[in-house]
Amino acid sequence: MDDQSENVPLHISKVYPNPSNDLLYLEINYAVGNAPEYILVYDIMGHQLLSAPYSSSFEKTVELNISNLSAGLYFVKLSGTNTDSAPLTFSKY
Repeated sequence: MDDQSENVPLHISKVYPNPSNDLLYLEINYAVGNAPEYILVYDIMGHQLLSAPYSSSFEKTVELNISNLSAGLYFVKLSGTNTDSAPLTFSKY
């Protein structure tokens, strides 16, 4: 983990490919002891559409299946015990 990521409780550093169709990959960083619990996806109206548990505190790249989402613009963020990450946008085609 680099020095900058240790200062951020939860952070998604990259979302790819963007736009995506079936699988989305997230590169995540978090401070020691502050692993995310869930990966949350929202539509542009703020409705939560997907909640996936984050199952491994050692994985820094996570695969997220978005095949059930309709084409459109979405927000993804991490949720932890004490904090949430800032949301990032992605497009589904």
